[in-house]
Amino acid sequence: TVETQKLQNEMQIARNMQESLLPKNLPQIENYTIAAFSEPAEVVGGDFYDIAHLSDGSTCLLIGDVSGKGIASAFFMAQVKGVVMSLAPRCTSGIDLLKNINKTLHKKADKKIFISLACLRLDNINNKITYTRAGHMPLIVKSSAKGVRILQPHGMAIGIASPEVFDKNIETEEIDFNSGDVCFMYTDGINELRNTNGMEFGSEQLKFFFEKYSYDSAEQYSSGLYHLLLDYSKSTKQYDDMTALTIKGN
Repeated sequence: TVETQKLQNEMQIARNMQESLLPKNLPQIENYTIAAFSEPAEVVGGDFYDIAHLSDGSTCLLIGDVSGKGIASAFFMAQVKGVVMSLAPRCTSGIDLLKNINKTLHKKADKKIFISLACLRLDNINNKITYTRAGHMPLIVKSSAKGVRILQPHGMAIGIASPEVFDKNIETEEIDFNSGDVCFMYTDGINELRNTNGMEFGSEQLKFFFEKYSYDSAEQYSSGLYHLLLDYSKSTKQYDDMTALTIKGN
């Protein structure tokens, strides 16, 4: 019993340390509201999100998912975050940042572990967003002009290919992003969340949420989806970490 309690205490310390790596307060960015939530499947997990600034001063939102879950993924997630924060100020774009992250981690990463990572650059001057992904989930975008659509530029997960192969197989996509528009970044623990019958929440139901509901802020979208996910899964065990970033144009 004593050993079990000691282990539980150490795990709680690990969770507190991991939570400290996530932004406590999301920055206020002109023309945008931003909201986030992150729920590990175990005491600690391999998901993360962060805010970085590129060499031109533009804001970049990042979300990532280390394969697996638990302590090993949590440690590697912390390493990835350090690499991201170190490289971002020297990079000129989201695609440049992801290329440099892969170059840094390719030979250092355990071959059994890979990282999916996505980067969303906000262009406040031209009212545009640029999405780049390295094997991560697509971006959901909601606009008054084109409704809800999915952006899925090509890209390989970080850590599984050489820089030469990785750089040839990554794309970026830029779109207009105006007042009232919404975009949603997420990890696969959300669309793969299961209910009591073993049915996954699914990407289509996630898209339907944004088609059906309209809110005044990113926080309302984030809270509404989070409670919908809780209601869907009820008492079912969560098998994967869930993390999401919602951005709304003001």
